[in-house]
This record gives sequence, structure tokens and C-alpha cells, in this order.
Amino acid sequence: MTVPDGSLNGRVAIVTGASRGIGRQLALALADHGASVVVAARSVEERRTLPGTVGETVSQIVEAGGTALAVRCDVSQPADLEAMVATAVEAFGRLDLVVNNAADMVGQDLEPMVEAMFGTSQPAAPSAADLYERWAQQFATNVHAPWYLSMLAARHMRAGGGGVIVNVTSGAARAVPVAEVLVDVRREAHATQPQRRVCRVQGRTRSIDQRHRRRSGG
Repeated sequence: MTVPDGSLNGRVAIVTGASRGIGRQLALALADHGASVVVAARSVEERRTLPGTVGETVSQIVEAGGTALAVRCDVSQPADLEAMVATAVEAFGRLDLVVNNAADMVGQDLEPMVEAMFGTSQPAAPSAADLYERWAQQFATNVHAPWYLSMLAARHMRAGGGGVIVNVTSGAARAVPVAEVLVDVRREAHATQPQRRVCRVQGRTRSIDQRHRRRSGG
């Protein structure tokens, strides 16, 4: 539980993947501290096997006295990211904080996988094209989306005098005893897929920070 202190009063935050789990809790915490929160995710309706929607997160924030806006966003789609940022700025007049939390660990609709695990369905074996689509979807969501959303948001943050971008990466990579690959992008070719995602997101986070420090003279 957070202790409301008003430290983010007047600030505007976007949290992706905020229909459930870590994203929801981050959105609730930011709202507790006074931020107006754009709650973004793909889930706008209840799914068969996954609880949580953006509307439910917004309802919890509003019931606690906060301000929030639900936005349906598939972060793997650049047009959705552009529309989300435009909606946030139009609704609240500024943008101060972005949490890139949305992630995709399977590259496909999760519900058929869950149902197959419980024996309620028998999915066909994936084709090579299916596997490629899943691979591309994971990179679009886990690598390209945080970079692009950061670029879109940074323009508004600079106009408002600054801001904060938080990139949430996968702790799964740390279970593999190749710690140096998490901080050395040159060894990325030897990493597993979760490690590649951590390397790329961390590397892009550092490059974004350095670029905007140069522009601001920091």
C-alpha cells in the first residue's frame, strides 16, 4: 500500500499493460500520489482465462478519489501508441511520466495456450509462419514499443520542462547465469530471448537518457 502524499499532483502518467498485475498496481500507486493516470492495455473486456480490464483499473482509481482515463492500446501497433499519447495530452494538457510495462512472452493469444494446458482444447502444431509471427510480435511489443513510446513521450516532456520514463524489463533473464549479457549489448548474440529483450531495452534506455541529457545541457 502507498501513502498518499500529493507528490504527483498536477502530473500526468501513462502506464501500459495496466489492466492487471504489476501495471495495475503501478497505476493505482501513481494515482494515490496525485497523478492523473492514462490506463492503457489491450483488455477492454473480460477474457476467458485472464481477469482484468482497463475499465476495472480506472474504476478502482476513481473510487479511491483519483483521476484516470482508460485507453485501449496494442503497444505493438505504432498507430495505437501515437493515438494514446495524443489522447493523454488532449485530455490532461501535458505528459510527465511513462511506464513501459506491457510485455508479451508468448507472441500469441494466451487463452488458447492456457486452455491447452488444462486439456480443454487441442491446438494444431504451429507452422513456420506462425512461429515467425510470434517472434516478431514479441519484439514489436517488448523492444520496439518501449523505444517508440519513449520517443513520442519525450517530445511532450521536454515541452513541459522534463519528465520520467520507466522501462520494466524481464526478471526471467536473471535466472540464467550469464550476468554480463544484461549490461553488455555486444554479447547479445549469445543471449536467450528474454536476455535479448533486457539488453535491448536497457541499451535503448541508456541511449534515450544520454540523448536527452545532451539536448537539455544536463
